[in-house]
Amino acid sequence: MTTRRSTAGCLAAALLAAGCGGSSGAKTPGGTPGGGTGGTAGIALPREISALPTRTATGSASASRLALAAQPLDASTDYGAARTVKSVDEPALSQFDILNTIFNALGQTHYADAENVGSGPYGAMVSWVEDHGDSQQKQVNPWVVDSSLTTEGGKPVNVVRIWMKQQMGDGLLHLIKVGLRIYEAPTQRADGSYADYGVWTLDAKFDDTGTRYFAASAARDATGGSVVMLHEVEATGKETRGVLHKSDAAGYGQVVYPDYSSCNSPDCTPTPVAVAYVYDADHVALKQGATVVFKDRTNVVDLVNRYGLYDAASGADVARTHAFGFPVQFTDASGNPQYGYYGAWQGRHQLWANGAAVPAGTVVTRQDRASGQPVQQFTVSPVFTGTLVKRTLVAADVQDVKDLVVETWVNLSQNLRFDGTQWQSCVNPDYSVQPPACGAGSGPFTDFQSLVVSPGDTRRMVNVSYFDQAAMQPRNLVYDPAGPSGAGFYYATGGMGAPAVSTGVAFTPTAGAQLWVNVSGSIYISFDGTSWVQKTLVSFDPSTYTPTFAPAATGDHPYVLELGREYYINNPGANYVVKRTAAATYDVRIELQSVANPVNAATFVPAGTTFQQQMGGTSGSTFQFVTDAASPSFMKLVYLTVGQADATAGAKAGDVVKTGQWGLAALQGGQPTGVQYNWEYPNPNDGGNGPQGQQFLLAAGGAYQLLDDPLRFTGVALANHAGVTKTYALQFDGSWVNGLPDVYQDLRKDGFLLTPELAGKVVVIPDGTQVTDAADATRKYVFKPLQVREYLAVISDPGNLDLSAALGLDLSAVPGFVDAGLGALPDVAVKYSEGAKVQ
Repeated sequence: MTTRRSTAGCLAAALLAAGCGGSSGAKTPGGTPGGGTGGTAGIALPREISALPTRTATGSASASRLALAAQPLDASTDYGAARTVKSVDEPALSQFDILNTIFNALGQTHYADAENVGSGPYGAMVSWVEDHGDSQQKQVNPWVVDSSLTTEGGKPVNVVRIWMKQQMGDGLLHLIKVGLRIYEAPTQRADGSYADYGVWTLDAKFDDTGTRYFAASAARDATGGSVVMLHEVEATGKETRGVLHKSDAAGYGQVVYPDYSSCNSPDCTPTPVAVAYVYDADHVALKQGATVVFKDRTNVVDLVNRYGLYDAASGADVARTHAFGFPVQFTDASGNPQYGYYGAWQGRHQLWANGAAVPAGTVVTRQDRASGQPVQQFTVSPVFTGTLVKRTLVAADVQDVKDLVVETWVNLSQNLRFDGTQWQSCVNPDYSVQPPACGAGSGPFTDFQSLVVSPGDTRRMVNVSYFDQAAMQPRNLVYDPAGPSGAGFYYATGGMGAPAVSTGVAFTPTAGAQLWVNVSGSIYISFDGTSWVQKTLVSFDPSTYTPTFAPAATGDHPYVLELGREYYINNPGANYVVKRTAAATYDVRIELQSVANPVNAATFVPAGTTFQQQMGGTSGSTFQFVTDAASPSFMKLVYLTVGQADATAGAKAGDVVKTGQWGLAALQGGQPTGVQYNWEYPNPNDGGNGPQGQQFLLAAGGAYQLLDDPLRFTGVALANHAGVTKTYALQFDGSWVNGLPDVYQDLRKDGFLLTPELAGKVVVIPDGTQVTDAADATRKYVFKPLQVREYLAVISDPGNLDLSAALGLDLSAVPGFVDAGLGALPDVAVKYSEGAKVQ
């Protein structure tokens, strides 16, 4: 499948969400910007462009189609005014996706509102949100917008001029100038899809000379369908050209773009890649190189990338009454202005600044304040490395995790003894007698597969050793199920921190031989509805945190959860705690989280609370959370007493715990309280994908400016795409709904090839679904899907699609750059922040 880079990479990094336009003919500057009259509304743009129409547009329904409920909230409310935008997500044609980012950002400026048309330039803080399914990357930049109406050929034209300050790849702040001309509005259906995209043109230049630019256009063809063109020039040899012809029943197009997938340095010249496609009412064909893939347009699945949440009584957007975050501006060490966003994810406060850290002590200015309002400035706190998380567990079902491939951690030490016939697992050996006696639970050891590590498995370490009495030194072993002398243990090189490699020489045990086995790291397991299997990991990409597994037929092996142990299972979108209570019965709960911060620290953990690991017993370490703001260890988990294993690693009482701890049991007076906590701490080996701590803003006088915690709801019954209804405990933090199964990562790992098994896991919250606040039963809210992406299933060749028209498209006809003649950046006050009018 196509690598998502090119237009989405350069333009999003450079343009950072502007607005697009175009017509099929020559583009003429024409008209006089700024000459319109206030009080007349401008002309709308589409909020999405997709090379393929959504299936709803052709009149067919899907099992996962959003069910529209009867609504008591009228169109004058925020809920009623919010529009659902739907598009088909086809990665092979993702070069057109930048237009969606652009339209979403431009909509935040309210350029077409009557009060803004012809009223001169004004400021807007505009966010660009890149959805990844399990997360969102958000940046906020300042725009200046000037919208006006003029007349061409007796018809109105909405002229929009945009000045954008954006940090580009060189690390410097650039001024990007955009000229947009809108001739005719698009035709949008009630379900949010578009019959056509209207008529408009857009020109954006990234430098003063206009040699680096992005141009786009849209027009209607003779049949009422749309023709959309785009043209981007990043540099010599880095150019994108695309054309799409779209109608509901049929369409075709082609895009050529630079493929950066093989580039490993900034000066690399990428290879151009061409993708052509054609579709009819039922099928689509996509050709890249010599490969043609066919997909079914009648078998689709909806995934929602973004929801809105509204008060059920008033229809007001919760963003009006809840502070989930706001944009800021500051000056960096080089004297350059920079922009960032102060936000919270599941209660974890962080300051984002275009991917860079903001030094402690930096003064930032809030950017969502209206002209005339007092300026609000804050000081950036140091990073609080390490986060204490309180876990609230809600009942769930083991079938909720069916077919999910999940990562879980293992940390196991075993003593194996050979009785002359087979290996025995010796549990809790008593060394006060000779020979040492094995404790209760000991018995034959059969799970040799758990000791096998594939060559590409960098996530788990297995060390097997025994003491060689003849040589008077320890020797390392590995278990090889296919060794030259058959399945068994073999002498090995390495081990004890380094990968062990078999020498091919078999280890022949004698009666009484003892082995010490240590297994640590993460494994991947999956529940098939009846039993568990462990996946064989063949490689792991730390940059994307993506595992690759051996085929299930040869790589899956039975796995038995340890009886009574709680397994912390993380699947993007939901955290589960699974405990096997009997041979084939499980206690399963879904986890909601609350987080310690400098304001609530003193009460977040009751005085006198200590923590211990669930499986550590009396010999393990105990911990304490420091709530004294004057202490250098404030907001840290520290060792209260140090167990043998941690002492061996050099830990001392009072030291900060610098490794993550999951499922810590809270105790009062030495007795368990039944409440569990996690200690999240950065892992230097996870490539920055794990927890990184918290950072806060401090107001005058040193008071912390805290953001609202996520809204939590009582359980709500929702049906998945397979028609199975389950109860979900959801929470909403302004950008993301947590608690739903997130299949996007699985879809991405599979090259966006939708399988029936994967489709069945998808859960969509239908428009109008009402939920109750878990903390206040009198407060009720309704959800609305705002950004919906449709995915198509792969099929064999239907035999009725002809790619010749797409392959014959003349890509030299795409628009060139036309300079809109924007002058210097106007100095104006901010009127909107992320679409909301600054109060």
